[in-house]
Amino acid sequence: MDRVVIADIDGVLNRSGAPFPPFGWYEPRRGEDGQWGLALPTDPVRKLATFLAVLDEGPVARLRTLAEGSGAGLVLCSGWRKFVPRRLIRDALAAAGWPDPPIVAYTPVLGLAGRGDGMARRRASEIRQWLEHNRPEAWVVLDDLPLSRYLENAIQVRDGRGLEEAEIQKAYSVLIP
Repeated sequence: MDRVVIADIDGVLNRSGAPFPPFGWYEPRRGEDGQWGLALPTDPVRKLATFLAVLDEGPVARLRTLAEGSGAGLVLCSGWRKFVPRRLIRDALAAAGWPDPPIVAYTPVLGLAGRGDGMARRRASEIRQWLEHNRPEAWVVLDDLPLSRYLENAIQVRDGRGLEEAEIQKAYSVLIP
């Protein structure tokens, strides 16, 4: 494997900050006892589709341009890989304008929880483990988490903006020095 772009989804391919399952997955519903609580969605397929519709065409197009222009494969490190079937991730990318993304792998899952710096450390460990097992010649990470203190080729996407042209140019300079 020559080149790979290791990418997150939320915060990178969308700007909305929409949560992925299981956050936001359960729906408020009144139980038989009259008390409100959380329950599984009444229409889980439709509910899942709402999560997959949050990808923004602009950031997706920029990532596509980077992958195609550099000949890089795509490795996903997003939390989506834990809860969303791979076929549906491909469908979401296709719906946002990338009909055949070159997804070559997903980073391993080393844990399910974490916030802030703990989440960044765990994500960096997952990426590092994938890199050690696969050893691409060139790689870059695009994530909205602050991973650069743990990974030399990490580029932090500005929170709430989605992947922008400036980050794409930095990524090119890492993949094709």
